[in-house]
Amino acid sequence: MKKFLYTVGLATVILLNAAVVRASNDVYYTNLNGIEMTQTEYDNLVSQAFTEDQIARMDEYEFNDRKDSHGTIVGENTQYIRIRTTIINGIKYTVSTPLSELQYNQGVLQAQQPTYSPNVSGNYYDGYFYDGYLNLATHIINFDDYTFIYKLDSYWDIMPTDQYNDIMGIGIDSSKIHIASLIAFREDWQTTSDVFGYTTDHWPKIESTGGSVIYELPDLSNLKNLSSYMYFFIAKNQNVGTLSYISAVGNYAHATAYYDPDATNGIYDNHQATIGGLYIGSPYASHYNIVSLATAEFVGTW
Repeated sequence: MKKFLYTVGLATVILLNAAVVRASNDVYYTNLNGIEMTQTEYDNLVSQAFTEDQIARMDEYEFNDRKDSHGTIVGENTQYIRIRTTIINGIKYTVSTPLSELQYNQGVLQAQQPTYSPNVSGNYYDGYFYDGYLNLATHIINFDDYTFIYKLDSYWDIMPTDQYNDIMGIGIDSSKIHIASLIAFREDWQTTSDVFGYTTDHWPKIESTGGSVIYELPDLSNLKNLSSYMYFFIAKNQNVGTLSYISAVGNYAHATAYYDPDATNGIYDNHQATIGGLYIGSPYASHYNIVSLATAEFVGTW
C-alpha cells in the first residue's frame, strides 16, 4: 500500500478559560474551540469512548462526524507502563515495565526528574535514569448489528526521553474481520504554561492484520502531558457467519532513534500491527521499545 502523510491540520491555542457547561435547554457544553454541544451530542461522544479531554479539544470536523452516533463500549482494557531509560557504560538503554494502576499513580507522583539531558549519552552520566509513564487504553464500540469501531488511546503522564517517530497500532483477527474505513488520528499536548497544541499529521498503514500510524512527537522539553488516539471501523469477512468473540489488540512502540517514514524499505514498510501486537523488523526493532499489549475483548453475538 502506498503511504501518505495525512495532514488535516496543526493548531496551537492558549488556554484562556476552562470549558464551560451552560444551563440552557439547547447548549449543554461548550468546548475549548467554541463548539456548542447539546447533552445528547455530548453523551454520544462519551458513548464512543471519547474522554473528557478529547471532547474538550475536539475540532469541528470530528465533532460533526461523530456527534449523532450513539455507541456502546462492549470491550475495553488499559495497560499502565513505566518506560525507564538508563545510562550504562555511556550507552542509553530503554526498558518498559507493566504496572498496576496503583503502582502507576504512585510512580507518576514520585517520578524522578531527569538529572541529565535526555538526548545525551556518555560515561559522565553513568548510573542516571529517567522514567516516563504511559497508559494505553483499547476500546471496542458497538453501534448496531453491523457497525463496530476499534479505538486506541495513549497518554503520557510523564514525558518520554526521546522525541522521534512513535507507532500506535491495533491488531485484528484477519480470519474474522477486516478494516472498513480510513484510520482517524489525533495527537494533543499541553505545555507547563498551559498552551495547548495538536496535530493530525500521521503516516497510516492498513493491512489485513491490523491498522497502525507512525507519527512525530512534539518538542518534549516543557510538556505537562501528551496524548494521542486512533480509531477505525471494522466489518465481518464474507461467509464467516455469526461471531461470538472478537478482540482488538492495542500496542505502542516508542522510538529511541530517528527513522524517516518516507524512506524506501524503511520503518513504514518494516512494521505491522497484528493480533500478537506490533511487529518491527530488523534493523529498526533494536531502536523501538514495544510496550505491553492492551487487549480489549467482546464476547457476545455478532
